[in-house]
Amino acid sequence: MGCSTEIRKDETGTPLLFSQLTALNYCKISRNGTESQKKKTFMELRALKDFFELDDEKRERMLHNGMIRGCIFNGKLCPLHIISDYSSYRFGNCVTFNKQTRKRSLKTSETGVRSGLILTLDVQTYRYASVTHTIGALLIIHDPNKIPSEEDQGYIVSPGYETLISLKQTRISRLSAPYRDKCVDYEIQRDFFNNNKYQCIRACIQKQNFERCGCIDLTLGIMNNLNACDLTNRTQACCLDDALEYMSSNSPTCDCPLPCNSVNYNEKMSRSILPQIKMIRYVGPPDQNGRRCIATPGKLRLNVFYSDLETHVYEQRPKWEIAEMLSYFGNELGLWLGVSFATFLVIFEKLVLFLEHVVMYTFR
Repeated sequence: MGCSTEIRKDETGTPLLFSQLTALNYCKISRNGTESQKKKTFMELRALKDFFELDDEKRERMLHNGMIRGCIFNGKLCPLHIISDYSSYRFGNCVTFNKQTRKRSLKTSETGVRSGLILTLDVQTYRYASVTHTIGALLIIHDPNKIPSEEDQGYIVSPGYETLISLKQTRISRLSAPYRDKCVDYEIQRDFFNNNKYQCIRACIQKQNFERCGCIDLTLGIMNNLNACDLTNRTQACCLDDALEYMSSNSPTCDCPLPCNSVNYNEKMSRSILPQIKMIRYVGPPDQNGRRCIATPGKLRLNVFYSDLETHVYEQRPKWEIAEMLSYFGNELGLWLGVSFATFLVIFEKLVLFLEHVVMYTFR
């Protein structure tokens, strides 16, 4: 079974996703907001537009680099080939640890605190733009073979804290059509936009955006080969909002079923305050009153480990396999044929005995 980005109007199913543009509520604020709200939202949209219009090289240069200050796995320094970089439209420069490649990946056979991955990060708070709402890092724990979806998954970890995350792995195997879940194996999809469930949903939304507005929402980060809407254009921004509202209120659903195979880690989190180093970092030149901005501490530590090495496996199985069903019908058919033949022999025997009795009585 393949995955489709078509809208189904006969049922309720896959939840929709909100883009970064939708989260700013620009359309509603432009209609009913105060002047200060309108000005602030417009500045945020202008910054977003400028950022998305940059090419990949310029975007990467202006984003945070050198965020990792320390990396230890199983008590040893992390090898360089285990850490890889990629860029996200929404979260900037991202780092993947232990991604599945041709090279040998890292494994652990121990449990408990300090037995897994310990990362020390510097989120460089002094480099944040003025329109940024939060400071921290997004953490996603995922299968090494899967592509993470940073817009839809993960936890925000804050600077100034050590965050402990314990893991317990669960594997789920579902059945494809005609069974109830009608799952899809996204890994074998030919369409690049449908290599996981979340990208399938975003592609479905983008298709509706393009059909209704003639352009797409760049902040969804997919199908960017199509004409992009001007984020600061009220007509186009409101059209994108109306398209999503239409999809929500008219009960259509994108045809993006659950994956046939998934891995969950059942994360449990706790945190404690890191000791602060008394160091002041000034950012930028002093203002007209001689005051200078002071950057807040940006260090944080992640401690990721398994609390249990057991893996819970949930596997869907059909009540009747084809071979079992054929065997059952064969047995039933054989049973009834056997019973019918035995009954026929009994009746035939009675008939022969009756005819023999008639003949003997006639010629007596």
